[in-house]
Amino acid sequence: MTYKKNFLTLVIVRIDFASPIGDLNKKISAKFDKKALKLFPIKEDAHNIVETTLKLTKNGSKIAEEKVNKLWIFHDRKKEKKLELSPTHLDIVLEKYSKYEELKETFIKIVDVLIDEVEDIIIKRFGLRYINEISINDKTELTNWGKYLNENLLSIFKIPGNKDQILRVVHNLIIKYDIFSLVFRYGMFNPDFPAEIKKKIFVLDYDAYYEGLLDSKDIPKYLDSFHKKINILFEKNITDELRKKMGKK
Repeated sequence: MTYKKNFLTLVIVRIDFASPIGDLNKKISAKFDKKALKLFPIKEDAHNIVETTLKLTKNGSKIAEEKVNKLWIFHDRKKEKKLELSPTHLDIVLEKYSKYEELKETFIKIVDVLIDEVEDIIIKRFGLRYINEISINDKTELTNWGKYLNENLLSIFKIPGNKDQILRVVHNLIIKYDIFSLVFRYGMFNPDFPAEIKKKIFVLDYDAYYEGLLDSKDIPKYLDSFHKKINILFEKNITDELRKKMGKK
């Protein structure tokens, strides 16, 4: 179902590479640069980022290895949408989200150019994440969500004798489907923590991902599966009252 309004604060689609693409620490290709600038016309100077990986030694202990990589960043004109590329990953981050079909088309165009320009890219992880912050202007019943959310999400509020004593409510559910997994984080994270809850904000955070070697031609299929499952779960989690607030298209 589509709505006139949503509570999305962040949408992320990302692939991680099995092996770093060393050339990306030197430059990005002219073809990739052209396509990226067409979709994200503001380009930042390359950033240096420190990435840490854990490796096992021969005796089984873990050591941390740090490496400095380049991070290439492109924005749309309003700086509400961002493309990031480094030797280890590619992602698109949206603070302003309109529709899934637009995100899918943009991401596939960018990935296709990268695959054409860089040989032997191996994808080890692929994910799609939607973070909703449901904010209601009601300061009298901060922890009462029965009107807007499925009651199955709200049982934890019954544990304390006095709900006004709650400073943060967080759940973490990991679900395994046939070809991918989904991490569902939900609750009142309370932006003012450790102070008392002052704002009626409930987070529904859906992170669908596949871990394992993935052929780039399978990206559209997996992306559709991620989106479909997230959408089904979101609809199960909300009530008709919240749907009214968002407005059906």
